[in-house]
Amino acid sequence: MKRNQYNVGEFLCGIPDSEECAKYNPQGQRVFIHNGYINGDGYGMLAGWHDGKIVKSTGWKNFCWGGLVRRATQEEIEEFMKALMEQNTITNY
Repeated sequence: MKRNQYNVGEFLCGIPDSEECAKYNPQGQRVFIHNGYINGDGYGMLAGWHDGKIVKSTGWKNFCWGGLVRRATQEEIEEFMKALMEQNTITNY
């Protein structure tokens, strides 16, 4: 794994690279907290969306968004934080 231009703890928004990816990652479920690393599978996620719920990573390499991301907007971050606070439990990915 290597370091990248985004810092640990930054809120990023995944950009789908195909229609199929967009279908499985709805607009409101693309924000994640970055763990600071990037590998061959993409940008590491500390916490983010999976199957309609926010989950957390159990390691550096197992929970990633592909190669296209951007910094999340303040509005997207607030929506993510609201969903996170409304969720009763955070499970492992």
